[in-house]
Amino acid sequence: MMKLKRTGEVVYFQDYDSKEAAEMAVKVLNSVASGWEFYIR
Repeated sequence: MMKLKRTGEVVYFQDYDSKEAAEMAVKVLNSVASGWEFYIR
């Protein structure tokens, strides 16, 4: 499960088929939304 966290707000994303797919999504999100903290739990 991937979580998006910003200033106390946590948003859960759908489960990804693989860790690689989740990491790729994190990179894309980070590139378009700087300032947000992305991490995979």
